[in-house]
Amino acid sequence: RNCHSHELRRRKRGLMTDQVHDFLTKPKRIRNEIMSTQSQIQGLRMSILPKAITYDVDKVQTSPSDIMIRYVEKLEKLEKQAEREQDAYLTAQEDIVRACKSLDKEERTIILQRFLEGQSFEDISDNVTMCRRSTFYVYKKALTKIDAIISR
Repeated sequence: RNCHSHELRRRKRGLMTDQVHDFLTKPKRIRNEIMSTQSQIQGLRMSILPKAITYDVDKVQTSPSDIMIRYVEKLEKLEKQAEREQDAYLTAQEDIVRACKSLDKEERTIILQRFLEGQSFEDISDNVTMCRRSTFYVYKKALTKIDAIISR
C-alpha cells in the first residue's frame, strides 16, 4: 500500500520517530474520521426522508415510520460520535500548539504550517522566505525537539 511505502521512506530517512509521527499526524487522522462520520450522518439523513408506503410478502401495508425510530437512534449515536471526534480534533491541535511553544519561531511556523495547515515544503519555504533545503533542515531540528518534548 502507498501508506506503507511512505512509512518505509520516513524511517529510512530517519526524520521522525513513530511517536512524533503519531503525535503530529493525529489531527489529520481525526479529521478523516470526522469526515467519515459526517458522510454516514448525511447518508442516514437521506435514508430518513419520507418514502412511499411499502408492502411485504404477505401484502400487509407497513408504514415508513416503523423503522424511523432505529434511524433516529443511529443518527443520534453518530452525531454524538462526531462531537467526540471534534473535541479530540481540537485537543490534538492544542497539544501540537502547546508542544511548539518551546520551539524557535521558524521551527514553530514550519511545524504548524506542515501539520495543522497541511502545506507543502515548497509553500512553507515561500512563506518563511527560506530555500527548501534550509526549511527542511529547520524542520528536522524541530522534529528532534518535539521528540524530546513529548517523551518527557
